[in-house]
Amino acid sequence: MADNARMMSYTDDVTNLAKEIMSHRIRMNNMAETVFRSQARAEDRFGAHAGQSVTIEKYKKLDQNSTAIPELTAMQVSSPQINEKNITVQEYGGGVVYSRKAKNIAEYMLDEKLQRLIEINSTESMDTVAGTEYRTADVFWIPTGTAGAETGTLDTDGTVSTAATRNVSAQDFRLLSAHLKANKISKYDGSRWLAIMSPFAESALFTDVGANGVLEQYKYDMPEVLIKGEIGTSWGFRFITENNVLSSTLGTGTKQGEIIVIGDDAVAEALVEPETVAVDMWNFKRFFGIAWMATTGFGKVWTYSTDDNFQIVRFWST
Repeated sequence: MADNARMMSYTDDVTNLAKEIMSHRIRMNNMAETVFRSQARAEDRFGAHAGQSVTIEKYKKLDQNSTAIPELTAMQVSSPQINEKNITVQEYGGGVVYSRKAKNIAEYMLDEKLQRLIEINSTESMDTVAGTEYRTADVFWIPTGTAGAETGTLDTDGTVSTAATRNVSAQDFRLLSAHLKANKISKYDGSRWLAIMSPFAESALFTDVGANGVLEQYKYDMPEVLIKGEIGTSWGFRFITENNVLSSTLGTGTKQGEIIVIGDDAVAEALVEPETVAVDMWNFKRFFGIAWMATTGFGKVWTYSTDDNFQIVRFWST
């Protein structure tokens, strides 16, 4: 902080902050629609430090016991299959500094306005960190075929190896739903899977007349259960739009656009210290700083190659 203070220029303070004299309404860029951070399951790991790897346990389902037990025969029991997932905890943060002179020139306190900047920055930044983990999915859905004769490929070998031949359509979700049911993929809320879409994926989906049946049944009767950015539900999915992480295209091609589908318990967060805002003063209170800090880490819970299970499907292409 002290080094930053010595590098500050009073001229820059006047140029950038004295403009607030002209207006008492502070204008800021719109905040992105963020989704991913809020969908990660938090596992408290207080006491861990940045760079440390923490471990969470995950249990595979027991084999079905569908055979009758013969008389006078012992019941068959088995030990649970327990796998582990290591999550590396890191420190994240950022802030802004200003001078007493800048505050005086601006004629009123800046702390509240700058704290809002910090809030926006921390929300978007941590959503990007979490979203990056969701995009490490090792199961992919690739839209193939042509409009009116749509097909799709579920790729489970960890590397997407097929090129999309069309944009996303309603048929993708009808087809994918069958695969998710066949693989016994648990649903996000017990009733539906969650489909997180980029804006261009949403646009492509609703270009398809087959998507006109998307229902907004929660919008008016149960608004309290809506997720930020939720637009409706159909075909066994809840649809969310975000504009902070996902790509506008499928892979490196021109087909639209990236979607992440998740079931229950897709990504875990090893939370050591949640976002906190701190204010600092130095150099005889001539300089001020506001910053946010968090110590946490994210990890995809299930990997198909090792767990024979997945809870994330990424719409993607070569």
